[in-house]
Amino acid sequence: MKRRDFVIIGSAGLLAVSAFSQQEKKLYVCPPCGCSEDGKTFEQPGACSACGMTLIEKTADPQSLTLIPSFLKLNEQVWTGGQPTLDHLARLKAEGVKVVINLRPHSEHNGETEAARAKELGLSYFNLPVVYNQPKPEDATAFLKLTDEHLPKDYQKDGRVFIHCAAAIRVGAFWMIRRVLRDGWEYDRALEEANQIGLRNRPHLVEFARGYIESQRKK
Repeated sequence: MKRRDFVIIGSAGLLAVSAFSQQEKKLYVCPPCGCSEDGKTFEQPGACSACGMTLIEKTADPQSLTLIPSFLKLNEQVWTGGQPTLDHLARLKAEGVKVVINLRPHSEHNGETEAARAKELGLSYFNLPVVYNQPKPEDATAFLKLTDEHLPKDYQKDGRVFIHCAAAIRVGAFWMIRRVLRDGWEYDRALEEANQIGLRNRPHLVEFARGYIESQRKK
């Protein structure tokens, strides 16, 4: 083989490798939530600077439930997670979810759009606006009442329920309250599950949940 031929072939090989690398390069986007970063691509994973949601791969299935932050199937009926996209709502319905409970104030995100899409899909949608830094006892009371209506004690009622906030932190705290007061769990066991859901030992929410549980036990 002549030296000139080798150089040409070698160059072509490098170009092919370069093209392959570019094809394999991952890009990331914010899940479409109505924030100012919608449609913008990022070269590195992380969180959206506008809304704080976890960036997802641009080429990923937009309806994949695994892309919901902290998505977790507690049991056959109760699923929890962070903020879903509008595409996720359609997938949730296809997977048997009939009720969506959103613990975020609508002012915290584009909540009206989420509510409208859920109702368009025929989902029962409920918004309990829990302020992250200022949860109130009446929020927990309302949560217990709502889940009492849709989640019988044996969790065997037909139709799944999806409970979410921004990153499942509030969900963890409020679900812990239910586990102790409705399901009779020990506090430590309920806290362990709450951390798996997304609570991650947030002190102010842990203390709020503990205080509410104690206040109800004294009644």
